[in-house]
Order: sequence, then C-alpha cells, then structure tokens
Amino acid sequence: MLIREKVEYRRVEELREHPLNQMLNSPLGSMEAALLENSIDEMGIQGLYG
Repeated sequence: MLIREKVEYRRVEELREHPLNQMLNSPLGSMEAALLENSIDEMGIQGLYG
C-alpha cells in the first residue's frame, strides 16, 4: 500500500490539540533533563530505524 493512500488531508481550522498533549509533551524538569543528558552521554542517540 502506498503511503499517500493513508494520508488524510484536513483544513487548518479543523485541527485541534490532542487532550493528552500537555501531559505527554510537558517540559522536562531539571532532574529529568539531567537524566536524559547522562543517558545520551552514555548511550548516544538511538534511531528508530537502525
């Protein structure tokens, strides 16, 4: 199946924020940021596709 068959086009006016967006994409606190930085230092950035 071609990717373009899965694309759904919408007008900008129809778009709205997902209800869980704030919870799932909230800014990192200082502790979380430090843990992430340490993880990247140790393991690097791992790609999804190899």
